[in-house]
Amino acid sequence: MFIHVIPPRIVYLITLRHKQALLRRFKKKFGKVAVSTDSDEVNISNINSYDSLSVETDSGDISLTHEAMPDNLSCHISSGSDDVTVQLKNAEFSTDTDGCKDGSIEKGENSLSIMSNSGTVIVK
Repeated sequence: MFIHVIPPRIVYLITLRHKQALLRRFKKKFGKVAVSTDSDEVNISNINSYDSLSVETDSGDISLTHEAMPDNLSCHISSGSDDVTVQLKNAEFSTDTDGCKDGSIEKGENSLSIMSNSGTVIVK
């Protein structure tokens, strides 16, 4: 599993446990974070604010829950298994299929990219 956090605002605690990457809130805001794995499950819970977040798996499920709904976000969320659920308030999608959601909230100044080749993706 590869996890890359780019300074200057490293404020989240990342824990690896039994083929799961758990990202739990440590402080209020962080900059850029990238999580990449071949076949592990990734759970990111109660995230508050970020500049850029990228999560990729080859065959693992991805779950992301926000503590507060983002208000300025562009997103690309996809799964090769056509199992994507996105519940983001005020999101407008240019692509809205079972396997891919591309869209934004407001100007989309922050970015979220989630891709799984064959896993379930849930974003709330």
